[in-house]
Amino acid sequence: MQEIIAQIIGDLAIDAFSIEELCAEGLALHEEGDYDSAIAFFQQAADQGSSAAQFHLGIYHELGQGVCVNERLAAEWYRKAKNQGHMEAQFYLGVCYENGVGLQENLQSAVACYLQAADQGHVEAQFNLGVCLANGEGTAKDNQQAQHWFEKAAKQGHLQARFHAVSLAAQQGSPAGHYALGVLYEKGLGVSQDLEKAITAYRKAAEDGNADAQCELGRRYLNGLGLRKNSAHAISWLEKAAAQNHAKATSLLNQQRLSRPPRSAGFFSQTHMLRNKIQ
Repeated sequence: MQEIIAQIIGDLAIDAFSIEELCAEGLALHEEGDYDSAIAFFQQAADQGSSAAQFHLGIYHELGQGVCVNERLAAEWYRKAKNQGHMEAQFYLGVCYENGVGLQENLQSAVACYLQAADQGHVEAQFNLGVCLANGEGTAKDNQQAQHWFEKAAKQGHLQARFHAVSLAAQQGSPAGHYALGVLYEKGLGVSQDLEKAITAYRKAAEDGNADAQCELGRRYLNGLGLRKNSAHAISWLEKAAAQNHAKATSLLNQQRLSRPPRSAGFFSQTHMLRNKIQ
């Protein structure tokens, strides 16, 4: 009997909360790891139309926190929140459509959801939308639009998006794109580190006239960085970059010239040694 009374009192207490208070209490209980109690608060808020609560219920049912895993019900809660413009729910429902989680796989619906979330600034949705557009998945292939979304995600710090944006630019023949691709491969930013691919990209950019890439190749030939040392190749590439007023290439060339002894000094030294031998 005590348990029944306590439950009634608890239900009455929950009923007294506003939607905002229900969600706030649900989040606080979630942080404490009390998923059962959190769900009770979120359920009340969701029933009153809270998109945030609906989204959280979707998470609980997808992950099985406080309830049994139910992907179909999770997708339904995501849909309800998505229809109210909830950005995270739009993205999550897109992922469900793309991977057939809780509903039938539908790439066109996934793209539509990603677009809604991307328009609101969701970085992962922007990246996923770019991938779909670049590959023609669920939509017509459109490299220009793919580049647009990759760049938006990259500006928010998404490393894979930055790599994809640079790759697309390189594929379209941009020397600067090839150089940037080399930098990403060299540093392993958004992609596995690969010095061989980095040098290949630098070489393509250098051959197409990119001064930064010409300087980089020259520096590598000069110091044997990923390439066999070759002073002739080094100076050739550095001179090409310097001809475009590349400051670093010009500086490296000047250092090379200063480190070499003048021809006249060498001739004088040899002549002096010859005279000593004759005497």
